[in-house]
Amino acid sequence: MKNFENKKLELKNLIRIAQNDLENGTYKGSEKNAVKKRNYYTELLRYLETEPKIEFVQSEKKRLTDLIKAKESQFEDWFKEGSNVPVELLELPKKAKTFFNKEHGLSAKKKKLANLNFLLKNG
Repeated sequence: MKNFENKKLELKNLIRIAQNDLENGTYKGSEKNAVKKRNYYTELLRYLETEPKIEFVQSEKKRLTDLIKAKESQFEDWFKEGSNVPVELLELPKKAKTFFNKEHGLSAKKKKLANLNFLLKNG
């Protein structure tokens, strides 16, 4: 596994490429998405500059994975029970799932998990 020093260099390179694409107008898609991409890499780099230990990042990844699985397993019961489900969502399971995720903070937790996976990813 790469250590975080290598990941920092990779992120700096990705930020530089994204910035050059923005300056030259050679980005793919919209300018808004190109800015988001650059900001995403910058956010990850700032996190790595706090010098987290690999063991901590791995334990945080496991904790979030377990928490997300536990909450997602509760959705079916929550939806079938229906007492806390807004009436307009009772016939729309997909929208109910989105509502459930938002109410339990799962969207933010999934984003954080994706960030940790990116930091721990080889390659």
